[in-house]
Amino acid sequence: MKEQILLENINKEYMDGRNVLNNINLQFEKGKFVAVLGESGCGKTTLLNIISGIDRPSGGKIMFNELELSTMSQKELTRWRGKNIGIVFQFFQLIPTLTVLENVMLPMEFNHVYDKETRRKKALELLEKVNIAECGDKMPQSISGGEQQRTAIARALALDPDFIIADEPTGNLDSKNAEIIISLFRKLVKEGKTVIMVTHSEELAGYTDRIIRMKDGKIQENE
Repeated sequence: MKEQILLENINKEYMDGRNVLNNINLQFEKGKFVAVLGESGCGKTTLLNIISGIDRPSGGKIMFNELELSTMSQKELTRWRGKNIGIVFQFFQLIPTLTVLENVMLPMEFNHVYDKETRRKKALELLEKVNIAECGDKMPQSISGGEQQRTAIARALALDPDFIIADEPTGNLDSKNAEIIISLFRKLVKEGKTVIMVTHSEELAGYTDRIIRMKDGKIQENE
């Protein structure tokens, strides 16, 4: 069975009464590069948080294959997310007191996967994959923003998830580094992974296989 995430009639309302998502119906299959476009405040990040199990919907159902995420406990969701979802943030969120290599190893340690030697080997392989193997022993603050984002992508791949969730991953990068990140995502998709990326850039969205446009918490287009 081809792995997929299915959202059915998803709503999200906060305690102050704000409706952030309204009746969202979407399907994401493995092996696609998807862009989510829309103005600030339209619900893009909330959508990603719900897809990844960081946030819970107020109504509706989220399915991962035959598994219904909305019925799972927080502990079960955390375990599921660690195995199936890699998350890339706009502001990198690397641990400043750890080296680049140690940051990539962190998800393996947190999830008690592999022994120490294997973790190091796999982390080095991932840094080679994103073309920054020479940065392994450096601290995050000593490398460029593009290198930090590639470190964050390597960390997101640490447990070999099928789905990569990226929230404005090029927002703090210049155009050259943004192109490097998009090229890297396209390579991951060719390898069979799905990348779901929030972006404000029509140009960058043009490199994806599918564009979802949002406005006021609703899906306007789903190309």
